[in-house]
Amino acid sequence: MKRGRCIVGVCLILVTLFLLMTGCRGDNTAKTNGESQVTANKTESDTINNQGDHSKHEVKKISILNSTNWPIPGDVDVNNNKWTNIYKEAFPDVEIEWIITPSSSLNEKKNILIATGDMPDLLGCNDLDLVNWAEKGLIQPLDDVVKEHYPNQKKYFTQQTLKYAFYKGKQYCLLTPANSLQNPTTLQVRKDWLDKMGLTVPQTLNEIFEVMKKFTFEDPDANGKDDTFGYTSGKNLGLMAWVFSAYDVNENFWSKVDGKIIPDIIRPEMKDALAYINKLYSAGVYDKDSLVQTNIQVEEKVTSGNIGFTEFYSWGIGRRIAPALKEKGMEIVPMKPLKGPNGKRMYPSGLPVWGRFVVSATCEYPEIPVKIINWLLDSDESLPYKNINNDKLNCGEIGVNCILDEKLNFLTEYYDTPQGEYDRYRFSYRLLASYGHIADVEEKAGMLNYDAMKAVAPYVQYNDKILTGKIEAEKFGELKTYYDEIKMQIVTGNVGIDEFDKWVAFFYKNGGQDIIDEVNTLNR
Repeated sequence: MKRGRCIVGVCLILVTLFLLMTGCRGDNTAKTNGESQVTANKTESDTINNQGDHSKHEVKKISILNSTNWPIPGDVDVNNNKWTNIYKEAFPDVEIEWIITPSSSLNEKKNILIATGDMPDLLGCNDLDLVNWAEKGLIQPLDDVVKEHYPNQKKYFTQQTLKYAFYKGKQYCLLTPANSLQNPTTLQVRKDWLDKMGLTVPQTLNEIFEVMKKFTFEDPDANGKDDTFGYTSGKNLGLMAWVFSAYDVNENFWSKVDGKIIPDIIRPEMKDALAYINKLYSAGVYDKDSLVQTNIQVEEKVTSGNIGFTEFYSWGIGRRIAPALKEKGMEIVPMKPLKGPNGKRMYPSGLPVWGRFVVSATCEYPEIPVKIINWLLDSDESLPYKNINNDKLNCGEIGVNCILDEKLNFLTEYYDTPQGEYDRYRFSYRLLASYGHIADVEEKAGMLNYDAMKAVAPYVQYNDKILTGKIEAEKFGELKTYYDEIKMQIVTGNVGIDEFDKWVAFFYKNGGQDIIDEVNTLNR
């Protein structure tokens, strides 16, 4: 009986233990399942939140190649400094890799990056680059992206200028603006000599020749010495554009003649221009030092007070030459372009373009570089003076890197401080000009070169050639060198003017027609 009770007791104990173990396992399973569900829900929620944050702060990476004449200091991080932070603040979701190279080695750097398959997303280009890269598919058309993200293009560029952004009907380039008359070379005359001799400002080639003779041979400074000249210029006919302009040619231009674009250096009008310069030289009114002197020497000679006419950079005239002459009681003033044989005035000018940028075909986010260029041209309305965002890079901080011209109401000049000098590396990060370089002539009424700008502005003409091809790049430079040799012999009278015809024949005999055909094909 006792044994039976023991067996029953043992069974009850085993059943109880089993139930307890089952209950515990059930509780633990429920708890574990519950915890797993909570964890799963939490993980899913976190994933959703993280995905949401990622969509809001997705970092888009681009690379930009830019050149500089001011090296970045050794203690400065190329991609993380106070100038790169300007871009980071404006585009917090964009990470820019800056590839900065000295201006002298820019072309070499571009070629290396392209050859190694590391073409930057945004980089500058020249005529030949545009043709080569577009043909090889290395850059992408930007027509649609520009329409959506570059509204400032319409504000700053005419349809004529925008031709320089296109190749074969597609827009590959992002143009950035600049006033093409920032520092024009203009013909200047000693007004005090004119007044003293009872003369008026000449308007034609014949009139200026007659005045030059009086300035050379009739002692305009009344010192009893034969020490004056009608005109002086730089070597290789530098600073003689006023003559070429009067004949509607320019040594670096191509013009459309009878429906075909040809280089001005083979046109009959160029022959006439060289004959006129020879006339000045032979008559003794053209300072013979002009054949060898540098622009610095030209400035020194004009400042000495012995020159009647010169052509010089207007900022040099306004800032140095004119004030120096004024201290001596002398006055020099700018002239309009002279009327040529056709009765017209012309002033050759570079394009109103600071630079041309292209976007590589491998750029994943082509809208980003376009947005950056557009933003740089936007104004910061919170500032009390005229500006564009690029001024933060090009001009920097007032009193440190620049000054505020209160008369013009925009930033100008570079402030001469140690920090200002140190900060010049900021130019590594500017992609276009400052407001002061973009402002039109009328806005610059207070600038020292305004009169010179105003004198030539109505007569500006641009080059008819837009694109450069491979044949021109390979052959034209050597032909131009030969032209330079011939022209100086014509000017000095070592050979007759008919030697120009031999030069033209030489041009065609040595690939000139191939160059012309290529240029006309590219510039249709």
